[in-house]
Amino acid sequence: MTARRICLTVAIAILFAACGASARDKAIATTFATVNAAGSGFVAFDAKHQQDIVAGATSMAAGAASLAEWRRTQLVVQSAFTIAYRAIAAASAANDDASLAAMAAAALQLAEAIKSAESTSPGASP
Repeated sequence: MTARRICLTVAIAILFAACGASARDKAIATTFATVNAAGSGFVAFDAKHQQDIVAGATSMAAGAASLAEWRRTQLVVQSAFTIAYRAIAAASAANDDASLAAMAAAALQLAEAIKSAESTSPGASP
């Protein structure tokens, strides 16, 4: 799932939340489903990207250095997923606008992290 689709889905989820308690539940569920889909997409992208790094390496040292650099980028995305899932859990447990806003912000930060990771591999996207 691309960063743009994540942003649009989160925007729709926020609109649902503005309509009441059941809409809030729909917003949380929609955000959760979106983050899950983004996770599946990123896992596929990550595997292919690492294979491309190895295939394009001119030497063992160059490949190891490129993989190490990619893993730093990968860690940023993984951290963004952790933050997004924690924000979803908090929004599920709390019944306030602040937790819903934090959930939306975390999902948007995840989208930015994925977009940044995409830019490290021109022509590829999760």
